[in-house]
Amino acid sequence: MVVGDSWKLEDVVLEIANMIGVDYNRATTVWRAINVRKLLAQIANKLYEIGEAGGNPMIVLDEAENLKPAVLKTIKELYDAIIDYCSIVLIGTPQILDSMLNKRNKNRTSVPQLYRRFKAGTRYISSLNKGRDFTPFFDIHIKGEEGIKAMLIEHADNYGELHDFIEPVLRYCDKKGVKAYRRNFQAIS
Repeated sequence: MVVGDSWKLEDVVLEIANMIGVDYNRATTVWRAINVRKLLAQIANKLYEIGEAGGNPMIVLDEAENLKPAVLKTIKELYDAIIDYCSIVLIGTPQILDSMLNKRNKNRTSVPQLYRRFKAGTRYISSLNKGRDFTPFFDIHIKGEEGIKAMLIEHADNYGELHDFIEPVLRYCDKKGVKAYRRNFQAIS
C-alpha cells in the first residue's frame, strides 16, 4: 500500500486489516474508537493463519518516509509479532532513515530499534542511468520515437517523473490515435 503524509496510526492499521480481511469491528470500543493493540493482535493472527495455510504473506509500505514516528513504532511491534511468518517491506527515500534515527533529536521521536531490525535487509537502489533504465519502458510505449525518448531522458529524473510526463500522452493516444501522439507530446514539453 502507498502511505500518504497525512496517514495516522489508525489509517495504516485499518488499511492492513482491510487488505487481509480482518473484521476490525471486534477491535472497537463502545465509542467506535479503534483499539490498535487489539487490532494488531487480530492482524498478527490472520497473517499466521495465512502462513499456516501455505501462503507467503508480506506487508509492503511504499513511500514509507511519510510514516510518523508513532506508526513506525507500531510497525516495530507488528514486526516482532509476525517475524516468523510474514515479512514487512518499507520502500522510500533516504528520509525514512532520518525518521527512524532522527539524529537531530535523539531519543525523542526516533525508532532506532526498528532500524536495527531492518538494517540487515536494507537495499539501496543504485543511481538511475536513464538511457539504460528507461529503455524497457520506451520499447513498450514509444518504440521508434527517438525525439520523444531524448526529451524524456533530458527532463525526467526518475520513474515517477517519467510516468508524469508520459501518462497524459498515453491517455491522449488512447483517445485520438498514434498519429496525434508526437504532436501532443511536443505541446506538453
